[in-house]
Amino acid sequence: MKDDSVYTKQILESIGKIESFIGEVSKKISAKTKKLIDLPWREIAGFRNMAVHNYFDIDLDIVWDTVTKDILILKERLGN
Repeated sequence: MKDDSVYTKQILESIGKIESFIGEVSKKISAKTKKLIDLPWREIAGFRNMAVHNYFDIDLDIVWDTVTKDILILKERLGN
């Protein structure tokens, strides 16, 4: 039987992939579109940078809020 840390590590890695992808793609959106959609674009990209470059310093409460709340806001404001 595997230690639970193996599973928690897999979860955190998956979260990192999700956040990394969103943040990376958000950098490619034009300034014109960003002005039309009320989202914290700088923070979205910044979270990605934090997840990729400072993985061990991430506040898990912020990750949880991002996954459970912020992604829903993002989805709503992008029109889905």
